Amino acid sequence: MTFAFMAILSASACQSRNTSASDAAVAAETTENAGVVVLAKGAALPKTDKLMVLDFNAVWCGPCRQFAPAFEKAAEDYAGKAVFVSVNVDSCPEIAQQFGVQGIPHVSFVQPDGSVSTYVGTNELADFGALVEKYLK
Repeated sequence: MTFAFMAILSASACQSRNTSASDAAVAAETTENAGVVVLAKGAALPKTDKLMVLDFNAVWCGPCRQFAPAFEKAAEDYAGKAVFVSVNVDSCPEIAQQFGVQGIPHVSFVQPDGSVSTYVGTNELADFGALVEKYLK
């Protein structure tokens, strides 16, 4: 199987589903973990004049958990150049809807001018770093 096909399969395996509030623990406030801003329920996206990289995920999504270390490593590697934000689709459905999230993991690259590019599926760290580099230029 090619990587692209596997990414599509893993993304479709984590389609958004209806969950109750008891399905996932929700943080009381927005926090920062390993250089990643973790949005709390009802929180707004941070305002920045840098590239913002949004990781849409859920605690029940296996591919999302597999991708998290690559996202955190990129946040460390590109600290000061970009803002990395983790968005739980169950806690922040309005933001997920705003970005048209239909499958996870879903990464959106938001430029300071407001333009958005999207990538859906898992990715190896080296490939993800190359994507970040592409959007930093």
